[in-house]
Amino acid sequence: MNRKNSSPVKHLEIPRACLNEVYYPGDKSREPLLAGVTFTVRPGEMLAVIASAPVNTALVNLISGLDNLQSGSIEIEGQDLGEMSPQQRAWLRREKVGIVMPSGNLVGGLTVAENIALVYELSGIHHQQALSRAGVALANVRASEIGDHYPHQLGVFNQQKVAIARAGLGGAKLILAFDPDLELEPEKGEQILDLLRKQVEKGGSCLLLTERESLASFADRSLKIQSATVAVGEQDND
Repeated sequence: MNRKNSSPVKHLEIPRACLNEVYYPGDKSREPLLAGVTFTVRPGEMLAVIASAPVNTALVNLISGLDNLQSGSIEIEGQDLGEMSPQQRAWLRREKVGIVMPSGNLVGGLTVAENIALVYELSGIHHQQALSRAGVALANVRASEIGDHYPHQLGVFNQQKVAIARAGLGGAKLILAFDPDLELEPEKGEQILDLLRKQVEKGGSCLLLTERESLASFADRSLKIQSATVAVGEQDND
C-alpha cells in the first residue's frame, strides 16, 4: 500500500502546524507523554506520526487547542496557540482544523447531513444552503445514500466517511486523523486512507496518527515518537 503524493512539497508556504520543543506531562506519571517534541506539517502533505494511543490523543488535543502544553510552542498557520483566548481557539477548531476520530465523533441527535451542515451553519451559512452543501460533501465521499441516517444507524466505515467529509469543510486545511484500520477490515481501512489522501490532493494537509509503522509507506513523510521524544522522523521520502 503506497499512495504518496507525487507533487513537490511547497516548503515556502507557511506550515499548517509547527510544534517546537513541546513538553506535556499528561497524567503526571513518571515519564511525560511528550518531551521536547519538534516537527512540522507542511502544506499539501500527509505526515504519519507513529506513537502510542495516549501520545496520539495528546497531540490531537494540543494541536486543536483543547489542552495546554507545559512548555514549548504550537503554531497553526503561523498563529501561536499559546497567545490565543479560549474563544479564538474555538474559532480555530471550527475554521482551520478538522478531526477524524475512529468512531466519527458525530452528534447523535442529528442526521448525517445535519452533522455536516452544522459546520457551515457555525460559519454563518443559512440552514437550507448548508444542507445543500452537505449533500455535495457526502457525494464527494461516495455516501449520498446515508444523508438521512442517524449516527447510531451507521457502521464504523460510514461514520468515518462522514467524519472525513465534515473535517474538510469550513475552510479547514489541517486534518488530524486517527488510524482508521484500528476498527475496520483492511480493504475498508484503505478506502478511508484514500479519502484522506484526496483531501490532501485538494490542498489540505493531514496528520495521520497511528501505532502501526506499516502506514509510513502511505504517507509523504513519517516520524516515530518513542519514550516521549521524536526518535526517528522529519525525513523526506522523496
